[in-house]
Amino acid sequence: MAQQSRLLLLLLLLSIFAFDLPAQRNGTLHLITAIDGINDDIAQGCKKDYENADELFKFIAQTGGMEYRLHNLSFDQTEVASFIQDFHCDPEDLVVFLYSGHGFRYDNDGDFWPWPFMYFCNREEMDIYSETCELDLEDLRDDLINKNPRMTLVIGNSCNEMLDNEAGGPATESEDMDLSDSDQALQGVALFTEFRGHILTSASGPGQKAYTTDDHGAYFIIEFFKHIAEALDAQEPTSWKNILGQTKHSVTERNSDQIPLFKIE
Repeated sequence: MAQQSRLLLLLLLLSIFAFDLPAQRNGTLHLITAIDGINDDIAQGCKKDYENADELFKFIAQTGGMEYRLHNLSFDQTEVASFIQDFHCDPEDLVVFLYSGHGFRYDNDGDFWPWPFMYFCNREEMDIYSETCELDLEDLRDDLINKNPRMTLVIGNSCNEMLDNEAGGPATESEDMDLSDSDQALQGVALFTEFRGHILTSASGPGQKAYTTDDHGAYFIIEFFKHIAEALDAQEPTSWKNILGQTKHSVTERNSDQIPLFKIE
């Protein structure tokens, strides 16, 4: 895939200059991942999402003078919930959480609950709706904010439809939810070292699927990471609102039935 190759080339070129940067004290970049390896229909694509995330955020930490800590969790609801509950970080830390797997919503969630539930079970072995299988993406985001880091970036790469709706619900136009300093313009790695706030993203809106490929990973992850890499190399300042807006546009160009959501606080 040409876009994937350009992303890898851009990161390689940027890394040539990263070694010349002076040592800085910008806290720790924590990458917490929960990656589906148990559902064969998406496992390969989810693994690629993990590899792309590890490569990108390791580079960002190196470039920004941050310590890098990878927390690759078992794909288990209890372990993920326990880890988040016990997690500690410093006030200048950046916490990135990536979920890549199946997701769903309940038929009575409505517009007031647009974010998906993460699904941690084998769909062929478990009842579709089970409290032992699910965690709410927005609730997890709130739990991380309560740890008081400087910045959180929560990435939910999953479908956002009822699990028993094989045909899928109709695509609905998602509203961008941007609050506080969402238009704050920063240049390059300052998007990660100077930004103070919290970002929540979902690959799909209510009633929608999220699409992936075995070879390159999810459409949403590919486009989001591509626009992050371009922002790191840009000569002009940009904002997270702009990066996420570009991501939304790129994903819907690939597939008009998938409209990502984002929220910046």
